[in-house]
Amino acid sequence: MMSHRMVTATLPHVILLRATAEPRRQPFLHLHDKRSRCPGFIMDSLNGVARGAVRCIPVVRDGRHKETFIKDKPRATSEMINEIRAALKSMGHGDINASAYATAWAALVKNLDGGHVPQFPSSIDWIVQNQLPDGSWGDDTFFMIQDRIINTLACIVALKSWNIHDDTCQKGLSFIRENMWRLTEDDEDWMLIGFELTLPTLIEMAKDLGLDIPYDEPALQVIYAKRDLKLTKIPKDLLHAAPTTLLFSIEGMTSLDWNKIFKLQSSDGSFMSSPAPTAYALMHTGDKKCLEFLEGIINKFNGGVPNVYPVDTFERLWAADRLERLGISRYFKSEIKECLDYAYRDPLWQRNVSTGQPITHANTLSVPVLGPHPSLSD
Repeated sequence: MMSHRMVTATLPHVILLRATAEPRRQPFLHLHDKRSRCPGFIMDSLNGVARGAVRCIPVVRDGRHKETFIKDKPRATSEMINEIRAALKSMGHGDINASAYATAWAALVKNLDGGHVPQFPSSIDWIVQNQLPDGSWGDDTFFMIQDRIINTLACIVALKSWNIHDDTCQKGLSFIRENMWRLTEDDEDWMLIGFELTLPTLIEMAKDLGLDIPYDEPALQVIYAKRDLKLTKIPKDLLHAAPTTLLFSIEGMTSLDWNKIFKLQSSDGSFMSSPAPTAYALMHTGDKKCLEFLEGIINKFNGGVPNVYPVDTFERLWAADRLERLGISRYFKSEIKECLDYAYRDPLWQRNVSTGQPITHANTLSVPVLGPHPSLSD
């Protein structure tokens, strides 16, 4: 998932890219991840130039330990610019980490050839290998209770569905029982994208599996109320007729008309480049394009699955946006132009332009970035 204010590759649709703090309801929190190299590299470089880098160095004199602050020599601006240019040119499909939430949905897919075995056994292995010491799953460097609860519940449901790794499941269940009451602790602005839709679905799946968790927890009733409110705002007829943000969370929906939904499938076989809803669609339809999309990602991430992939357009737009906001875009005119040209060629962006519906975080960034660019209009 993803936080309103976070982009990362872990959070469930949460990739945590942690690219920025201001955008709301971003589709990348599980985001979470090996962070996006280019944006982080750019910020590190710029901070080094701006601050002149002060280091605290331990010094021993006369047997006594002291600390001396030494100001590093600022690096040459031209050197920093060249390094940033090199980073911009090295961007490929974008870097992001695997999401426990998305991986769990892939792990739930039954073998399409028949038999009660998983289609993606390596995803089961990934789940077992990535449980955190407290029994939960989720981002291990940034604690959000909603992120931990939904990632953990998804992984438990996946393992229990195959009736395997009971000890691992029990550790996760202990975390759920001890922390479910905290669901409403997180600031409203940090709620993971689609959280109010997908958590209730996982709760119902847990009930069907007979899992021992606090189903009557008052905090859950708050989430259910938010789900009902959201569903009243976007009628199902609209969901089936045009791309909306609900496509990121169709695994939280019931009674879908798959014939209509598949008219909104992306050319790469995914739904909004998001593996979780794509896996859900595969579970219900056995669609070969969904299968090919997931197989490619699972092979690339050694069993893990990111919340969204690829993130090539997002990474480029994020870099261009940061350079503009930092007031240094004049040094990177040709590189920014290459980033924007790349975004304009993105089939998803082109479709959204034609329908008038900018529905991804990358496209949200594109509104200011792809509009008039004062720094490029000398």
